[in-house]
Amino acid sequence: MQNCNVYSDFDDIEGNILDWKQYNNILFITGRPGSGKSTLSKKIATYKKVIIIELDSFECFISDENQNMNTEGYKDEFLVNYFNKHKEIRNININADYAIFRAQFNNYFNDLLIHCYNDFNNFYIFNGVQIYLDLYEWDWLRGKPLIIKKTNVIKSMKRKFERDGLKIQDLNFLMYLVYAYKLRKFEKWVNKNVLKS
Repeated sequence: MQNCNVYSDFDDIEGNILDWKQYNNILFITGRPGSGKSTLSKKIATYKKVIIIELDSFECFISDENQNMNTEGYKDEFLVNYFNKHKEIRNININADYAIFRAQFNNYFNDLLIHCYNDFNNFYIFNGVQIYLDLYEWDWLRGKPLIIKKTNVIKSMKRKFERDGLKIQDLNFLMYLVYAYKLRKFEKWVNKNVLKS
């Protein structure tokens, strides 16, 4: 695969960053698992007052082992309200019902976008692999502020393993190939449709 950056980091891809806070109240950050999306979001949030939306929270909420939808500990009020309103989501098995999960995530994401765009008092950072991995289409990103973290594959895998407490036997090479393929496809689309010439 061309430009898969297995060993060396490339510069992050940034598009329409100067438009953030001037014309758009949402900055989108994506990249491989463990690429530093959350770290960058937190770093930006120390300099600017923003609300960080971790898109992983949607999947984590579904994967709650207790399945009791205990909302304590979840600070994302919109997510909690969404799950309380859409109780059918509780029964999704992400591995067995990925198409259903993806449809529900897209519905949640669209509702979240509308909610945040209509909130003129706050600025947001949406971060997660879901931006390139789970959304049906990307045309809505045209003209939007976007950062793609370009951390190399080895470093991002190492970070993910350390963060999630995984062992080498937990490694799913197929998953990383899918991530790499979809991210590369997304990068090509961004270069053609988002970046200003």
